Amino acid sequence: MCAALGVTLLVDGCGRSAPTIVEVPEAATSCERLDGIDEVWTQQRREQLVTHMASEPGEWPKIVLTTLDSRVEAGRKDWRVRHAAACEAELPEVLYCLEQSLWQLDSLIDLLLGRPPARAAELWANIDFSLARLDICEQGKTMGRPLPPELARELAELSVLVGVDAAALAPRVRALAAEPRVVGDPFDLLRVIGLELDVALAQGDTVAVDGAMYRMRVATARVPPEHAAMMQAMLAVREVRLALSRGHFEAARKHAEAGAELARTQPDPSTRVGLLQALATLYMKVDREVAAPLLAEAITAATQLMGADSPHPAALQQMLALIHADNGDAALAYELRVRARDVLAASLGVDHPLALEVAVDTAQLLIETQRMEEARHALTDLLANLERLHGDAHPLTAVVRVVLGDVLYEIDDLEGARELYRAAIEPLTALRGPKDRMLIQAVLHLGFTELALGQLDEAEVQCNRGHNLTLALSDDDAMREDAAACLAALAELR
Repeated sequence: MCAALGVTLLVDGCGRSAPTIVEVPEAATSCERLDGIDEVWTQQRREQLVTHMASEPGEWPKIVLTTLDSRVEAGRKDWRVRHAAACEAELPEVLYCLEQSLWQLDSLIDLLLGRPPARAAELWANIDFSLARLDICEQGKTMGRPLPPELARELAELSVLVGVDAAALAPRVRALAAEPRVVGDPFDLLRVIGLELDVALAQGDTVAVDGAMYRMRVATARVPPEHAAMMQAMLAVREVRLALSRGHFEAARKHAEAGAELARTQPDPSTRVGLLQALATLYMKVDREVAAPLLAEAITAATQLMGADSPHPAALQQMLALIHADNGDAALAYELRVRARDVLAASLGVDHPLALEVAVDTAQLLIETQRMEEARHALTDLLANLERLHGDAHPLTAVVRVVLGDVLYEIDDLEGARELYRAAIEPLTALRGPKDRMLIQAVLHLGFTELALGQLDEAEVQCNRGHNLTLALSDDDAMREDAAACLAALAELR
């Protein structure tokens, strides 16, 4: 039975007795380091980050680092107070939890330094969240006994890296899973099984997935009662992910409802945020009606945990705004996006990829609700910032030009629209290639603009070019209809 399930961590019924709690190794709970975060976020490493990010144009790298500095300062004080209290009260489990927070932060910084600067824009949330969730280390919320430092650090690093490239971590995860000292603690065991499940899902190994889920269910059932709700909620997240991956939508919904109820019972906001966000993110892809209330709760908990000026709840607000916009509630979607746009611009920079996404979506919503003058002002300001920070040839600048061109077309500023479309096409072609949807949109809309201006020869060039570009799209793509309409209008005028 165990071999069929792909079991690598043996449990009861598979030739191993129930796990026992290992002794606390003193090396992992030393009270000598009172300024642990200072050992990780050093001036030298911060300068390395500055140098690494310097090749990325714009102001967002500098603003993100400034935001992280403020988070680190707050985390430093919180960590020091909790560490001193745990030492005085002789609470090794709390010390272990605090040490783990340092190792995770250290791994995140290494990951930040090892990624292309443009991709590093994605990692601010991980660092922000890791520094905000030290509340989970309070006595009564900590779980498990400390591993030896080398194993504990490996577990922390793998927990960070699994979200980047799970499949590549398979050998390291297997090695950690084979460690008796990991198997001996139910909480560390659950974390490692979770890593095994992530690897198996990334590799598409259904046998290993089933084996990991079986072991996770067994291990969760053994968690002490005071921590059962948290671990059952974490199990529910995995159950939802697995059910959705296999198209079992009704089972996924039931697990999501159970997980959300369990998440709401958690006393610390960091756990509530993590669980609710995980459930909502999974459901964004398949059923946004389920995701919406989960996101609303996650936003409330994230605001409580990190403050209204944090980019973390702002990013969740953008996700919720997408749902309301799809449901036709433009007013609520606009309110959420404006709030998110302003916070993200202040905390990450107006040219940060997420801040830009929200700004463009906000303007798009104004366009859809026929608030063209407001959209024009918003996009004009955004374009001015992008031209200043990134220059004329940057693809982000080109994208905003296309959207602003659409606004000018709608308010009959045809000359202005034509100028913007023309300026956008060359950089989009060079940097994104002929299959880019924004490029195709710019070409076709330029064709319509030339038609409206009576420039039929130029319109013919753009309509034909747009038609040729859409041939790579699916037959039912709306852009193919736009291309046909462009050619039909040209033929009628000819």
